[in-house]
Amino acid sequence: NENGEYGYVDYSFVDGDGNELDIFGEKSYKPQQSEISLFSFFTKNNSLSLPAAFDSRDNNCVTPVKQQGLSGNCWAFSTMSMLESDAILNDIDDLTPADYSEAHFSWFTSKSLTDNTDDPTYGDGFNFDSPFEVGGNWIIAAGSLARWTGAAEDTDYPFSPMDLSAMGNYDESSRYDRGSGVIIKSAEELLDMNDAKQWIMEHGSATLAFYFGDEYYNSSSCAYFYNGTNTLNHEITVVGWDDNYSLFNFNADCRPEANGAWLCKNSWGEEWGEDGCFWLSYDDVSLNQIVGYTATSVYRYEDIYQYDGFGFHGRGYSNDYIRFVNVYTADSDCEITAVGTWLLQDNSDYTVEVFRLERDLTACDDALSYVSTAATVPYYGYYVTDLDETLWLKKGDIFAVCVTLTADADCPTVNAPIENVSADDYSCYSEPGQSFVQIARNGTWYDTSAQGLNNVCLKALTAHRHKLNDTGNLCTQCGVVVEWSEDLFVKMITCLFAHFTRIFDSYIINK
Repeated sequence: NENGEYGYVDYSFVDGDGNELDIFGEKSYKPQQSEISLFSFFTKNNSLSLPAAFDSRDNNCVTPVKQQGLSGNCWAFSTMSMLESDAILNDIDDLTPADYSEAHFSWFTSKSLTDNTDDPTYGDGFNFDSPFEVGGNWIIAAGSLARWTGAAEDTDYPFSPMDLSAMGNYDESSRYDRGSGVIIKSAEELLDMNDAKQWIMEHGSATLAFYFGDEYYNSSSCAYFYNGTNTLNHEITVVGWDDNYSLFNFNADCRPEANGAWLCKNSWGEEWGEDGCFWLSYDDVSLNQIVGYTATSVYRYEDIYQYDGFGFHGRGYSNDYIRFVNVYTADSDCEITAVGTWLLQDNSDYTVEVFRLERDLTACDDALSYVSTAATVPYYGYYVTDLDETLWLKKGDIFAVCVTLTADADCPTVNAPIENVSADDYSCYSEPGQSFVQIARNGTWYDTSAQGLNNVCLKALTAHRHKLNDTGNLCTQCGVVVEWSEDLFVKMITCLFAHFTRIFDSYIINK
């Protein structure tokens, strides 16, 4: 859909005939004048033991309100604010220094089409002329963070709200600047109001999209309620709530039927609203896409194998079973420790597998060795799944990352996230032998590049390799104390075991 006035772009997914797909379920509904808000319904049926009011600012994890100014980057400000709060609560960062760059994030998200031919995502992405005027949404934001584009430090790339030309033209070498020390672990669209409240208590905040119109805002009470049919145009950060917030605080000619409101942090400066914050009625019919991000330290993982340059814009789907694979070649000795992908359905039971292959294959049936992990997630979104066991690889090894999903009563449709074909505002590129999808058990593997759909969105992450100081017991990067007897010796034994296992596997296969 078109760019919203303040920078938020709502997504619709359609099939080849133009029929809208229910990929985001009922939460992505188009509001109607008479419709009762989902959030209002869950408020009146609150079965969890949650406080009637909560304010994350009391926990010293909400960073100062910023000013997006003339930009259309509300989505970047809300995303960075959410990451900052989660990093503070996870002891990755502190309240005072936690200040992540919206300028860097917006620039390299809207210019994700890199000109670096050595970048494995080359040929994918957006290339807008004016990134700071371009809108976005949580899918675009999460796709960019999943690529490890940011988060950089704001002091290195400050935002200029009233002079957009003062930002940008950053060197390509800055694309993967993660100077804040934080990368994304997950981005999840929350299921209902209770989930959102629980999330805010645990992570400090969540992002939320809605429709904003000045005539529906009560400036004297800093309260907002809308009951029309306009599409989403703005994204903010929710930092608390009050179930008893009076309905009489809203405009008399446009007032909800019940008490209760979200406490929201905006991106229009501290002079607007209540020190930059305002109250948003639970019953606002435009409330949509409330999303939680989790952060982790950049030192948790060393490197990332990936092909997709900005996330998914299409899907392959099945009412029974689907399996999707990316095949990579190790560019150094490494240890595969996690897998990142989009799970495009609620209540996903999935299996992640990583295979070391004998040669280039269009399937995973000739694996020399593999590790497997099963998991469940309640919401659709982007997830990094840590493996129960890691897979050791030598430089030049061919390996495949695989995700398997099976439909059931709780999850009747399963999906594979795919880049899809190029469009007016973005480009996609892939090569044969990189990505494959299987939609029937033991059925044909389809090369998505040959099908014209480009890569599946599936990444492999390697373990952080400690770089030791002169005494050999302290990592000079992350500061972790590494005891030789407990770390290096175990790794040496594990490496030797993996080496002999590989020789034995090769013998068995050749036999």
